[in-house]
Amino acid sequence: MASYDDGASCARFSVGSVISRSFQVLFSHVALFLGVTLASLAAIVALSVLIGVFLGDRPISAFVSYMSATSIGMVTQGLVDYAVFQVLTGRPAYVGKSASYALARVGQLVVISIASSIGIGLGMLLLVIPGLVLICVWAVVVPACVVEGLGVMDAFSRSASLTKGHRLQVLGIFILSGVVVTAFIIAAGILGGLIFGANTTLITILLCFIILFPMAFFNVMGAVMYFRLRVASEGVTIESLSGVFD
Repeated sequence: MASYDDGASCARFSVGSVISRSFQVLFSHVALFLGVTLASLAAIVALSVLIGVFLGDRPISAFVSYMSATSIGMVTQGLVDYAVFQVLTGRPAYVGKSASYALARVGQLVVISIASSIGIGLGMLLLVIPGLVLICVWAVVVPACVVEGLGVMDAFSRSASLTKGHRLQVLGIFILSGVVVTAFIIAAGILGGLIFGANTTLITILLCFIILFPMAFFNVMGAVMYFRLRVASEGVTIESLSGVFD
C-alpha cells in the first residue's frame, strides 16, 4: 500500500508543511481522532469529579486534577502517535492496537507529564520566555518516548536533539496553529449562535465539537512534527520508520 507521506515531500521542516500535513492526517481519519479525544476528555472529567468527591475543595484537589488531566493527555498523545504513523505508512489505524502501545509506556508518559509540567510552569513564572523555550525544546518528547521506546531522560534529550536548529519554526508552528484554531473556535461559535439560536442542546453539542477539534489537531500535530523533524535532521524516510512498531 502506498504511504501517506514520503521523505522527498517533507525533507524541509517548515511551519506551513507541518500544519497542512497535520490537517490532512486529521481529516483523513477524523472519526478516529475525534473519538479518541472524546474518550480522553470524558476520562478527565470523570476523574476530576471523583477527585472533587474525595478531596473536596482543598487546594491539593486542583493540583491533583491538573496533574491527572495532563497525564491522561500525555497517554492520549502516545496513542495518537501510533495511529498517525499507521496513517502515514498507509496502514489501517486501530484504536485498540494504538492504545496498547501507549499503555505499554504509561509509566514513562506520566513521569514525562509531571516533569514537563513542572519545568514549563516554572519557566513561565520566570518572565515567560524560559517556559516558551522549554515548550519548543520538549515539543516531541512524547513521540520520542513512544516511537523509539526511550526512557524519561532519554526522551527529553532526544526531543532537545531533534528540535535543535528548528526551534524558531517549532515556536512558529505553535503560534500559527494557535491563531488558526482560535479563529476556528470564534467562527464556529458565531455561526452556531446564528444557526441554533437559544437551542441549548444543540449549542452544547456544538461546544463539545469546538473543544474536541483543537485537542485532536494538536495531538496529531505533535506526531507529524516529530516525523518531519526526523526527516529534516536525519534524512530518514517513512519507509525506514514503517516497521518501528512491528
